[in-house]
Amino acid sequence: MPLINTEDTPVFDKNEIYPRCFIRARYRTWPEARNGLVVDVSKDRISAIFIPLVHTAVRFYSIKAVEVMDGKWELQYSPDLETIGKVGNLNVNDGEADTQEAVSE
Repeated sequence: MPLINTEDTPVFDKNEIYPRCFIRARYRTWPEARNGLVVDVSKDRISAIFIPLVHTAVRFYSIKAVEVMDGKWELQYSPDLETIGKVGNLNVNDGEADTQEAVSE
């Protein structure tokens, strides 16, 4: 089942990803992925919290469905760490997306 459905604009499938899912996300300009926990999913945005390496204050990031469709994000997500969904494949060297494909293992 794909993470994003396209209607008039791309929207997230709330049956595929939802609060309390684990997420590993990397935006195209980030040098490395950030592990986090999904705290909110709306039709066009995922909000996740994470603990940065520099200090122990909890921080968050937001993922827009439009940006995922444009290949700006690489995501891995799971409700149980047994079934893992994947979207995107960013090239580490230039931060550009190679492919935009959802895969479940």
